[in-house]
Amino acid sequence: MRIEFQYLKNNAEKPDNITITDVPFKVDEKFEIPQRGDYVMLPISSPKNLEGNRKHFEVIAKHFFYTEKEQLDHIIIIVKDAPELPEMNFRE
Repeated sequence: MRIEFQYLKNNAEKPDNITITDVPFKVDEKFEIPQRGDYVMLPISSPKNLEGNRKHFEVIAKHFFYTEKEQLDHIIIIVKDAPELPEMNFRE
């Protein structure tokens, strides 16, 4: 299964056509899929001036794609900028 993260700018109606990460993440069924309201930290590939950095985002929507065999194949997770909260500060 693949997971792709798309970024929704403030006041935008649709996510950018540039994804945050250039390549979808490949995960197995045991992977916990982020839920709406969860915060995720992702490596950034686009825009190029932020490439290689990590940033916190908030999950706001998920889209599931199934194959003809009704197996979950691909998930697109829409994220927006996460608020700057003290609990977002942690050591890696």
